[in-house]
Formats: sequence, structure tokens, C-alpha cells
Amino acid sequence: MTETTTPPPLPPTAPAAPRPKWWETPAWQKFQRWFMIVCAAIVGLLGLLKLYHAFVPQIPGCDASDTTDLIRSIFKQRDIELTTINGVALVSESSSERNCRAHIETSSETATIEYRITLEGSQFKVFITKVDAHGK
Repeated sequence: MTETTTPPPLPPTAPAAPRPKWWETPAWQKFQRWFMIVCAAIVGLLGLLKLYHAFVPQIPGCDASDTTDLIRSIFKQRDIELTTINGVALVSESSSERNCRAHIETSSETATIEYRITLEGSQFKVFITKVDAHGK
């Protein structure tokens, strides 16, 4: 006689683990961590640059509002009211000064002025070096 044997039953398999969401994967979490590190480094560098400019004075540009306001006050001290300052241009520049040229107008004259901007301590100074005036 032949005996037929039945194979033993298979052990029950565990249900498949649910697949994690894409934002829960280790690769995404690693990317997210490095992204935050890079962002923090950029913000930190920008903050350091802002602190540097706060404590180390810079020479203003030829057409900066502080510079033009100072030119107006220089002429006002001499009872000359400027109506227009335009055509401001940088002539030459070094680490300690800027030489500039501008066109100015009063109610009766026009002129081309040349001036020098220097830094003395933490304050900048404007020296008018040449005035070439013409009547209107």
C-alpha cells in the first residue's frame, strides 16, 4: 500500500508592513536635515555680514542721499540755495577716498562741482575741491 502524505501546513505569514510615506523615508529625512543646515549657515553668514557693516564704517557713494544732503548744507551755509543736483559721477576711487563730479543749479547759475569724500573715524567728510560756475 501506498501512503499518501499531505505536506505540513505553511506557517502563517505576517502581513506586509505598510509602505512609509515619501516624506518619512530616510533619504528624504537626510535631505531635509542637510537643507536646514545649509539654510542656517546662509542666515548666519548674512547676520555676520550685517554686524560687520554695523561696526566698520563705509565711505558712502557719490550719489548717496547723505552725500547730497551734506553738499546742500555746505552751500546753504554760504547762503546759496541749490535747486538741483544731478549728473553725479565717480571720477576716481581709492580705499580711503572717492572723488566725484556733479552738476548743480541755483536760481541764477549752473555749475559743475568736483568733490572728495573721505572717512575720518566713523564719520564721512565731503570737501568741495572745484566749482566751475556759469550764469543761466
